[in-house]
Amino acid sequence: GNIMLDREGRLVYLDFGLMTYVDTTVMEAFGSGVCNMLAGNWTGLAWDFQKCGIVPETGFERKLDEVTTEPMTAEEFGQALENAMTGEEDGMTRFGALAPGLAGMSSKYKLAAPPYIILLCRTFLTLEGIAAKVDPGFSVYLASLP
Repeated sequence: GNIMLDREGRLVYLDFGLMTYVDTTVMEAFGSGVCNMLAGNWTGLAWDFQKCGIVPETGFERKLDEVTTEPMTAEEFGQALENAMTGEEDGMTRFGALAPGLAGMSSKYKLAAPPYIILLCRTFLTLEGIAAKVDPGFSVYLASLP
């Protein structure tokens, strides 16, 4: 991996090519998203996805075909998120289950993948993999609660 713990238990980055700036609004939305997901507030999670840039600023949109979309409500998108997350094995406990859930949604809904999201996901997946070797019941969501 590109991160490790030093002797004092601090996280050390080995590859600064993977470093990026993340706006405070996005960081707060990421934390809020974890809380909303664990609380089952799927509409709140939908808004957090938009604040993180996963859902475009133009709004929530359902794909009708390759070029045509139609607007949808945050509640409808939240329902789709719930279905995607709860439909994946360990979807509510493993961050790694988020990727297949979002991949399935990307063919039906207009989504974006900002570079910082990809880097954050990679970091969480690495940490989750390391922690799972020590504690198979580890939940990155619970561990990342603000």
